[in-house]
Amino acid sequence: RNPREEKMELANVLHMTGGIGDSSYARNSLFQGLIEEEKVNSFNVPLYCPSPAEIKYIVEKEGSFTIDLLKTLEHQMDSCEGYNEAQSVGAFAQPLLVRHFGDDNKLMDVVFNKCRDIYANIMAKE
Repeated sequence: RNPREEKMELANVLHMTGGIGDSSYARNSLFQGLIEEEKVNSFNVPLYCPSPAEIKYIVEKEGSFTIDLLKTLEHQMDSCEGYNEAQSVGAFAQPLLVRHFGDDNKLMDVVFNKCRDIYANIMAKE
């Protein structure tokens, strides 16, 4: 059975564009007048994290390997993790953001402060 047909539950969805939800990048920056709508709409970072079922399906379908045991790690954040997670996101995202939106320190500060706020809200719910 194709794992894409299985119902998947997501704990947190963070939208990059579209203005959907409180975590939406577009909703939280576009309306603050910091970024032109055209630039927000043309920014896309495709990121896909397959489920364990999808990984197993693809490996078995390809046929060169078999999976005897597949484990996943659950990441629990503590009170210090919001800052650390935002720093990790910044390490890969800041060069992409600077290249697309320009080297504006005020904008980068707003983006990564918002990122820290999002992680703090996630931790408060856990």
